[in-house]
Amino acid sequence: MKTYNERTASILEKAKAQRKRRNIIRAGIGSVLCMAIVILSFGLFKPYDTTPPSMEQYAASDYYSIIQKINTLTYEEPAYKNPFEKYILANIKDYLFSGFGGAASGMNGDGINGGDISEGIINGIPLEDQNMGMPEPGMNSTQSNSESTSPDNDPNYEETTDNQVTGVIEGDRFKRSDKYIYYVRKNTLTIYSIEGENSKEVGCYTIPNGDGYNLKAYEDEWEIFLSSDCNTITLVSSAYHTDSRQKHVALVNIDVSDPTQIKETQRTYLTGSYLSARMVDGDLLLMAYYNVKWHDIDFDDASTFVPMYGTAENMECIDGSNIVTPEELATTNYTVICKIDAATLEAKSTGAFLSYADEVYVSTDKIYASRSYSLKTSYAGHIGGYVVSESMTEISAMTYTGEELEPAGSVHIAGYLENQYSMDEYEGILRVVTTTNAWRTYNYNGEYDNISTEVMIDSSQLGTNASLYCIDLETWKVVASVEKFAPAGETVRSVRFDKNNAYVCTAVQLTDPVFYFDLSDLNNITMKDTGTITGYSISLVNFGDYLLGIGYGDSMETLKIELYQETPTGVESVCAYEVYDCGFSTEYKSYLIDRENMRIGLGYQAYTDYKLPDCYVLLQFDGYDFIELVKEPITGENAYKRAVIIDGYLYMFGDNFIVKEL
Repeated sequence: MKTYNERTASILEKAKAQRKRRNIIRAGIGSVLCMAIVILSFGLFKPYDTTPPSMEQYAASDYYSIIQKINTLTYEEPAYKNPFEKYILANIKDYLFSGFGGAASGMNGDGINGGDISEGIINGIPLEDQNMGMPEPGMNSTQSNSESTSPDNDPNYEETTDNQVTGVIEGDRFKRSDKYIYYVRKNTLTIYSIEGENSKEVGCYTIPNGDGYNLKAYEDEWEIFLSSDCNTITLVSSAYHTDSRQKHVALVNIDVSDPTQIKETQRTYLTGSYLSARMVDGDLLLMAYYNVKWHDIDFDDASTFVPMYGTAENMECIDGSNIVTPEELATTNYTVICKIDAATLEAKSTGAFLSYADEVYVSTDKIYASRSYSLKTSYAGHIGGYVVSESMTEISAMTYTGEELEPAGSVHIAGYLENQYSMDEYEGILRVVTTTNAWRTYNYNGEYDNISTEVMIDSSQLGTNASLYCIDLETWKVVASVEKFAPAGETVRSVRFDKNNAYVCTAVQLTDPVFYFDLSDLNNITMKDTGTITGYSISLVNFGDYLLGIGYGDSMETLKIELYQETPTGVESVCAYEVYDCGFSTEYKSYLIDRENMRIGLGYQAYTDYKLPDCYVLLQFDGYDFIELVKEPITGENAYKRAVIIDGYLYMFGDNFIVKEL
């Protein structure tokens, strides 16, 4: 029997032998691994190619230049720098996390239900549009009132909308002939006779969904046009296609030649969201915003990255030769343009501005689209210096008066646009008012060192202001400008051009000046202003010899309608009408503008007036002040309320209908 010391020595000897064998095995494995690493190192550490793949296979495509730019913009560089990071370090990381019970050990995604919600959609409608309501089943029938009336002769077209450009008709919620008024509210088109106090509803039609498109979800965007012969209403509506899960614009032609027998005649669609539309000489100019979904792009299928127009059964991609693109794309957003025969809804010509999705303005021969972007410049300074970003806008145009839409030119200016009224074409000059904005970011990481300069920035050049630019449309060069004319920190709230005059309202919170510019001599532009006054105008209107401002007073719950006139030394307020504690529409088309009789009408909701909380008011300037001619209980959304004066009667529309003799 072995002694204790002998047994201990035996155990130690066996342990030593086992360690020796393990070391031999490890050395062998290590040698093999070292050799493998030496052999593979040339491939493991070779950087991945970050150059976007070639698109030469699409060189014959009409969309080749677009494919190249979209490919560059949407190309995603490899997540790892080389194979070593991808296969070695990543696996070691995963091993460590899984071995110690880290989060990676249970993150397989199986417990997450992507479903429709992950796509931003519930029950066929995008999440952001859920509050707009779901379609009601069975809405596919013509309705009319109990009385049956037929037109005794053909009605004549009469314009109701206060269009920005004469002869370029804008869509609206109501139109009229000399016999009927056509008004769309929610999903129903209603026709009223023009008979003063005897006026009545003579027909109505509920516009149905169809072709798998939901129109009712976007009824707040509906507008209509009336044909020159007054036989056809063209409804323009955003629509949601439940199969493709894409937003479209629907055009629906409705026969209203007999108000008692209203019927739909045809329907077409354009991919994208509704922006605006115009009617010129029987042609409909339809403009939409279309956003390409990066994860759906297939360059073998143009429909995945190019907008389409047509019937539900036959939609075709728009013409690639008429797609205007900047040198480098900032986004894959399109402003889509279709010139359409309003009678047949057939496209005469199509085009688009790629990477554009801001404001649209239509003159008598051109369509202008804008896109905003930032221009960055780095400056010297302590700790790496800093970067100044400046808001910029590129404006491009297409002519639409010929057989085809044709690109016309483009220009870059500082600032961003408030809305379509910030642009105006007059006698070969495009006039534009922008809010300029510049801000500073410290350049700690040297990201922008490649464009650095030793010039120090003047801090007074930072912040917001307002600028006016005049662009010669033959050369597309800025030929005159008035830059940063407002007090520092102001932003543009409203603009109105009237031939050689320009009016601009700027504001900081609820104080503003209103500026008047004389543009008759571009070499000597003169300017006057009101000085600081309470509130600001969201709409400026040329109003005879005066300027009318509609907007806010001393709070965002105060309606203020103010009249201004030019004096030898400035611009002064003549009078103002104010309603406190109320809500009102900021939609310009909801205002009744009667320049000839100096009248202004609109609807509002008073929060504290319990006698008449929801109403429509018509004001008249009597030479000294605004007086109330009419105040009637018209209910419903203020943006949907409309009114028109015909032969001494005021016809008012909302959720209800009232006629009032003036």
